[in-house]
Amino acid sequence: MIENEDLTKALEELQEVPPRDPAVVQQNRAAFLRQAEDLSHQSVSVSPFNRLMGRFTNGQPRLQFSTLTIGILLGIFLLTFSSGVYAARMSSPSQFLYPVKLWLEDGRMAFTSNPHEQLDLRIEYAEERLNEIGGFSGELTDPTLATTLLNFDEQYSAIQALSGEQELDDVQQERIGKIQAQYQSLHENDDEDENSS
Repeated sequence: MIENEDLTKALEELQEVPPRDPAVVQQNRAAFLRQAEDLSHQSVSVSPFNRLMGRFTNGQPRLQFSTLTIGILLGIFLLTFSSGVYAARMSSPSQFLYPVKLWLEDGRMAFTSNPHEQLDLRIEYAEERLNEIGGFSGELTDPTLATTLLNFDEQYSAIQALSGEQELDDVQQERIGKIQAQYQSLHENDDEDENSS
């Protein structure tokens, strides 16, 4: 019974609630209304775009949308880059992407460490320069022709240096022989042009 008496006393004390101070009530009410006013001017989400995207994700994490976006952008970038590389490799000396073509050739050469493969690449590039020079229809003073001739001379010098360092197979010897013949005929034509002028 003693416990019930203590409980009864405690409950009686709780029933006696002192009256609230009207000034404190008014002050707390004004603070609450200020906070409500401040919150009413803030948007519910960060932006209307994010709110719209939330409707399409059906409550799934945003990471999936971000991964999809990154994948699409990466795909577009790779497609554009590979198309640009292909266009550069097919460009001629008078076209805008020709310096990119020469840069790509230099990069490919830099990543080739085997001397036999380096020689094959130099032969390929020299043959390509000869085809470009043969298909040239502009004047001999054109700077694009001069650039192409200069690049051919560099390839030819590298071929001579590399062929002196290693044993050549029959295909390489035949291709180098053709390049040498065309190289000599090019320089003979240059000498004739200089003598005639």
